[in-house]
Amino acid sequence: MRPEDLHLFSRQLALWAESAITRGRTPFRRVETSPTLLSAAGEVRPALVLWINRDSFMAGGVLLLPPAGGEPSHQKGHLCARALGLRHFATWDPKEIVVWEDQGKEIRRHRTLDLPAPPGAEDFRFALERLLEEFKLLSVLGSVPAQELSHHYFANLARATLEGAFGALTESVRVAQAERRLPASLCPFDHARRKSALVLLRLLVLLLQDRLPTGIQPENLEKAMLFALEEIAEPLRDLLLPAQEELPLCSEAAVRFHHLLRRLGQLRFGEDPTRAAQVLELFLSCEASRLGGHPLPDSAPSGDTLLLHPDRLVACASVAAEISSLPLLALGTLLRTLRGETLPKIRRQSVFDLSREEVPAHIVGTLNDRSLPSAAQRPILLGHLRASWPNRRFPLPPHTPWWAWELLHLLGLAPEGSQLYLNVPAGWLCSDFAATLVTVLREGYTLSSLRHSEHHLTLAIRREASAHSESRLLDLSAEETILSWAKLQSAPLPLCCLVLAFPSCFSRLLEREEPIFDFADSADWSGQHRQILRFAHSFLGRHLWKIASGGAPLPSPPAFEREAKRVQWPVLSADILERLDAVATPPGGENAEFDRELARLTGLPSDFTSLLRTSCSPSSSRNTAPRGLARSVAATVFADGIPLFPEQYLYDYYRPELQVFSFTGALRIEENFFGEITLCDSRGVKITVEGEECAKALELASYSGRTPVYLPRDLRITGEILDRYLHDLRHLQQMLLRQTHLKAADTKAADALAQRIWKSLPLPPWSVLER
Repeated sequence: MRPEDLHLFSRQLALWAESAITRGRTPFRRVETSPTLLSAAGEVRPALVLWINRDSFMAGGVLLLPPAGGEPSHQKGHLCARALGLRHFATWDPKEIVVWEDQGKEIRRHRTLDLPAPPGAEDFRFALERLLEEFKLLSVLGSVPAQELSHHYFANLARATLEGAFGALTESVRVAQAERRLPASLCPFDHARRKSALVLLRLLVLLLQDRLPTGIQPENLEKAMLFALEEIAEPLRDLLLPAQEELPLCSEAAVRFHHLLRRLGQLRFGEDPTRAAQVLELFLSCEASRLGGHPLPDSAPSGDTLLLHPDRLVACASVAAEISSLPLLALGTLLRTLRGETLPKIRRQSVFDLSREEVPAHIVGTLNDRSLPSAAQRPILLGHLRASWPNRRFPLPPHTPWWAWELLHLLGLAPEGSQLYLNVPAGWLCSDFAATLVTVLREGYTLSSLRHSEHHLTLAIRREASAHSESRLLDLSAEETILSWAKLQSAPLPLCCLVLAFPSCFSRLLEREEPIFDFADSADWSGQHRQILRFAHSFLGRHLWKIASGGAPLPSPPAFEREAKRVQWPVLSADILERLDAVATPPGGENAEFDRELARLTGLPSDFTSLLRTSCSPSSSRNTAPRGLARSVAATVFADGIPLFPEQYLYDYYRPELQVFSFTGALRIEENFFGEITLCDSRGVKITVEGEECAKALELASYSGRTPVYLPRDLRITGEILDRYLHDLRHLQQMLLRQTHLKAADTKAADALAQRIWKSLPLPPWSVLER
């Protein structure tokens, strides 16, 4: 049976089960299809779970349908049963329904229900009712004692509480933003996620230390926890006490966590620290990415180390400092304490909280915050850079992301001889802020290696200038290029950026005996001014100019020589300029023949132009129109900010039930099968949703670069917010076109400017809205 048919069949079984529940003949109160459970084999999704009490995570039975690959269903059923705290489960095969019982050392058949051949709808319904009767008896006689419950059960219980409280916490954050108690730029979902994680950790710590008094009511739960936290030892006390700006726990979320407290007390969770550590480890593995954690680089140095936003605990006594979000810091500290491991001496939430004396000789981690600092935050960041770079000032463009500021600050704080192993976002080497970062690297550091992947670059940097070192550069095809660091230091800066971005393509320009490029102040401007201008208007010339100038447009011919020398634009050698002069110039458009001849003379691949078009990051393709004009137009059109979808559009709905979608990159719709639509992300992972409204909303939301995305389960609400979002986007497009046509005399230039401004923002592509 195909996966989509299995899904429809499970939904029909759920409808029949709900009908039986309403008649009151079973202890079950709710049916859930395809819930996600944490198990020993990762996340599993059984077809049906019958709940006695969903809030207390008390299940009465679990049913699995035959998988598409034909693997034995009872193996997955055993994992699901342990994750739900059950000894029994059922598998529904084409010819029979088997109820299995877990007896510890083996799994045996408890009961087999035969299906007629060929079965009809009534046969299926009758078989399901017989199965419910079996589950009714086993749910009473086959309960698992509290001391035998697996750590997967407790992890699922905690995660269910977090999911149940999430909607109310998100709403409280939105209310606080509307009342100006929290910044409007704050993401409500991230803030709610971190608040709920902190409350959970406070609850677990106090249970493990038996600090909470009995008889607490939900409305007094958070106050009682805060009083009890004053009595626990450091450093957990400092990490778990609330900050001044933390919102109080709303009443609905307090009821959820109070229910969890009572349930954990019934199951004597605090009496087994070993199992508690296993629960926390499992919670860390599944929630770290949502709380700001990222994978560490593959190559990690030894010795005293500073970890940056790790998504796991590093079992190493040499971890001297850690930078992470507050929930991850508290979670890691509690887990290390339960294991008896050494704690990092320094724990901070931001690299800007570090002093020079606190930075060790090894730095390992990920910098991935791609958000842009506000106008009010930029002076603060510049102040931090003055502390780390007292004798330098950096001309960073306004759209420089947070991670680039953090990297510059770390490079300034790193002690002499230190080593940095960092993951940073991919594509930035062709952006207009790349020149500043690469300049800093070339002046006092050695780039030992640079490895490209689809989503990030891994840098190995040593803080010492070594002219005899080599740099190992690996591109996306895993082709390795080894270059002398001295060559990379002496090359023109824009060319160096291109070599690092595309090593297998552009490194050959540095390996030739006769140099192909030279600095602009060494060129023969008096004898080859026309040839230089012609190269400047070629595809490669414009791209090199964009990197060198920080995205500025090509200046007018009278000012070009002066500006080229100022930004140190790389110029082709006189010999190659002469040989290119024989190529005819077309009346308009790009000169493909010129690009092909340029590739032949320089040794570049013939398709280097398409490589640059498709491989550069969105930030590298910012407008070639004057930056001041683009900024003034954008400031006028987007004076109220960029609409955040879907969160801003859910304000008018009172606590809608939300569903969460996690993915990587932009989504595209691939298949529509009777209302069930399949989308695929940049890694090829597929997501199946119901309804065109949900699929279209998810596709548009994916272009913002933020994940996970939360959408209403009610398709009516999804359709309404989707229509409003599309209306707002088209209105912004019309305003943008009106402003660009007022500023630019040429119609084509105005249209191109509007699309370039739109492309530079985290919005759905212009072409998507034209469909």
